[in-house]
Amino acid sequence: MQTKKWKRVAAIATFVVTVLFVYHSTFAETATVSAGAPFVPVEDGNEAKAFTQIGDIYYFGTDGFEQDYEQAAIWYQKAADLGCAEAQCNLADCYIMGQGVNKDVLIAFELYQKSADAGNVRAISNVAACYSNGYGVTRNEAEAVKWYEKAAVAGDINSMRALGNHYYDGRGVPQNKADALKWYEKGAVFGDAQCQFNVGAMYLNGEGGLNKDEQQAIKWFEKAAAQDYEDAVETLKKLK
Repeated sequence: MQTKKWKRVAAIATFVVTVLFVYHSTFAETATVSAGAPFVPVEDGNEAKAFTQIGDIYYFGTDGFEQDYEQAAIWYQKAADLGCAEAQCNLADCYIMGQGVNKDVLIAFELYQKSADAGNVRAISNVAACYSNGYGVTRNEAEAVKWYEKAAVAGDINSMRALGNHYYDGRGVPQNKADALKWYEKGAVFGDAQCQFNVGAMYLNGEGGLNKDEQQAIKWFEKAAAQDYEDAVETLKKLK
């Protein structure tokens, strides 16, 4: 069967504000009161952690409290002022999206940078995204690649995908589809649907040093389709 050269998923700079929802879903159990601000016990004198958790409660509207971005930003600011890297990253999200504060990409970038310098992996990835998009800093794809690699090595899946995109397109680095495949495969193993689709597309097209292999391509398309990834679903319809 003659195969069409399928287009790899468009390389969208990975500004991972959406990861905030995954990241915050793991915050610790908290005690609340029926009126006033949420009550969060301070463990081991860690006020910054408690303030961050209160910010989370307001940000997502949990524990019986209504969603209130303004209050979330206030509590994130309290924790950020105490040097909490997590809160700095969360507050940067508020500034980048204009949630509870006036939108300000310059402040957002500064906060992401502070958080990244303290080792927060999501912030490291978002510093990369800021460089890639020119948010709050001069656009610099080579610098973006440097920061994406830091985050990817630390296990950030969004950054693995972004690195694959940069190597595939030759943005900030010389084009190298073998390296693109390496990062897509890493993300695919962690279950990222777009990476799975891209690995499949590279098998189908025989890219990155791979021999064309439709069966391997279908295997990866099916993994992505199982997560309702639309491009994979449509591609499988055309192949079968």
